[in-house]
Amino acid sequence: MAKELTSPKQLAVRDSLDLYVREIRKVSVLSREEESRLAKLWFEKRDRDAGQLLVISNLRFVVKIAREYAKYGFRLGDLIQEGNLGLLHAVDRFDPRKGYRLISYAVWWIRAYIQAFILRSWSMVRMGTTRIQRRIISGLYKARRKIAAFSAAEAPQQKLLAEALDVSENDLRETVSRIQMRDVSLDAPVPHREEGSFGDSLPDHSPDAETQLVDRDLRNQVREKLDAVYDDLSPRERYLLEHRLMSDVPVTLEAAGHHFGVTRERVRQIEERLKGKLRVQLSGAMA
Repeated sequence: MAKELTSPKQLAVRDSLDLYVREIRKVSVLSREEESRLAKLWFEKRDRDAGQLLVISNLRFVVKIAREYAKYGFRLGDLIQEGNLGLLHAVDRFDPRKGYRLISYAVWWIRAYIQAFILRSWSMVRMGTTRIQRRIISGLYKARRKIAAFSAAEAPQQKLLAEALDVSENDLRETVSRIQMRDVSLDAPVPHREEGSFGDSLPDHSPDAETQLVDRDLRNQVREKLDAVYDDLSPRERYLLEHRLMSDVPVTLEAAGHHFGVTRERVRQIEERLKGKLRVQLSGAMA
């Protein structure tokens, strides 16, 4: 069986990352009372020690979230670094007067920073736009290694890859061609022209300053409305808001029912009640 070799540099990176994860796991998770005390110190007095402890005690959650995105071929260390920036941003903006836990608020900023990093690093031309393409992209690297190990380290055949990923060969070929596309700089000159670049030929569809201002104001209103309604939600409704309605990978009704210890139909009823509350609360922001 073929065995992949790991370079000394890769070993060093992996060892340092393992050490980092072990160290942050030694930091205890703050109780609600202690977190509230520290958050008020940071919010009201900008106490550096309080702010630092709020960040350090939540680093483990960044690692957990970053692992969700590592399957797309990005280095876990890079994703953790971006997630940590999101955590710092969240701590800076966190308002303890709202009554909810820091991580419930920070998770959105952590994901936003990681997703922004992925979009910067991986051209949209190469991103899968369908469910099948995303499945191919996320499983392609693992499937290639597995098949190569059982075929004397030869390049895996298209048919074997398609079978391993449970997709058609046509879908596989189309997605691989997307991955292999090369980006072209907008500053590159247009062939057979003396002047002008590719960027000069692209229409400008960006909104004007007035539209951007209106959109920003609307987003701020929506965020304020969500913050206001969050305090009035039950624990089950908060869970569904975070893990179903606003999650990139929403849990199923069955999984939520198992978490609550109730039936799938009961979860659906709770979710409908939650949607009703959100519609009432957000109607003013959308008016």
